[in-house]
Amino acid sequence: MKLIIDIGNTRTKLAVFSGDKTVEIFVTEELTVKLLAKVVEKYPAIGSAILSSVKDYSPEVDTFLRERFYFLKLDNQTPLPVKILYKSPQTLGKDRMAIAAASRALFPGKNVLAIDAGTTITYDFVNEKGEYPGGGISPGIQMRLK
Repeated sequence: MKLIIDIGNTRTKLAVFSGDKTVEIFVTEELTVKLLAKVVEKYPAIGSAILSSVKDYSPEVDTFLRERFYFLKLDNQTPLPVKILYKSPQTLGKDRMAIAAASRALFPGKNVLAIDAGTTITYDFVNEKGEYPGGGISPGIQMRLK
């Protein structure tokens, strides 16, 4: 089993996977070791964890994950199945890196426009050669309604 963690601007999402099937999704405002411990207790077969974050979070979370699993924290040094052509890759959000990698993995050899609607709406393009030239960001639904 795998634990996938996405720390966004507003919410943190955790998903437990068995193979390619989603077993359970948790949504919280803040990721804590206490929550992680509950997830691990419920799913002791979890063997690996991947974390993507667009903001700072408690360093105890990394320690907890590293001590229990094969742990990958997505950052600018993480090897990806896409070639990043973005002009300033150091400013590219980890969430957008994850979307580009997933687009390539799920649709190899295809042009993909991935749209993620959260606090902001992001539009990210990966071409059929697996190159990521970039995309766009706009205000999310709630921001638009204010």
